[in-house]
Amino acid sequence: MTSFALPEEHPDDPARTVLVVPHAGGGSAAANPLRAALPDDWLVAGVVFGGRESRFLDEPPARLTDLVDDTVAAAAEAAELTGATPVLLGQCSGALVAWLASIELARRGRPAPALVVVSRSAPAWPGDLPDATASDGDFLRQVIDLGGVPEEVVALPGLIDLLLPSLRADFTALAEWLPERADPAAVSPTPALALHAPDDPGCPVESVAAWRGCVAALDLAPVKGGHLLLATNPAGVAARLTAWLPETAPEGNRRAGNV
Repeated sequence: MTSFALPEEHPDDPARTVLVVPHAGGGSAAANPLRAALPDDWLVAGVVFGGRESRFLDEPPARLTDLVDDTVAAAAEAAELTGATPVLLGQCSGALVAWLASIELARRGRPAPALVVVSRSAPAWPGDLPDATASDGDFLRQVIDLGGVPEEVVALPGLIDLLLPSLRADFTALAEWLPERADPAAVSPTPALALHAPDDPGCPVESVAAWRGCVAALDLAPVKGGHLLLATNPAGVAARLTAWLPETAPEGNRRAGNV
């Protein structure tokens, strides 16, 4: 089953292609608000991991390498469709997966033109994860307290129950990443834009700025809206992305105030 989800209508010859790697428990639908906010001639696709959406009957991946492999496969599908490796955009835990995928794509000789990390501290920065072995109630409380579930999903207990296996699998996979063991030599050759919300206590600006040591070049920009920015302020994310990644080659050092 494919790990690549396209919108029903998309440009045949897109000016830009963006592949969205969702947060833990999320699906390709995380790309929808951003797609609506970006120009019509951009193709915005999403990664579909097992246990959700069109792959609901597949086993949710519980290894970090599986999440990365699915993202690399989705990027390859996008490249086959458009002729170019897409921009990788990861939100929260998806940013870690996107970064690891950018390293793997470069190793295979198909580097991504750019990487966008949204609401995620740098890989070597210590952080908290919910205990995926806890009871359902305790585990979900931890996920919600960390801001890992959109408010509209929290309001629908039945939907959370459906997402629970994927959430557990994703956080089991993410627990394999130990910041203190981060390889200092693991640097993506891809230029990156790091977006953070000033009102997101889980991602202080210094932790986001630490991505600078993990990528070829880094631009850092604030976007209002809390933790899950693709849902809360897609227009702000789109404005930052289009300013940083214009129709010509990407240019750095494009900073401004809050969006």
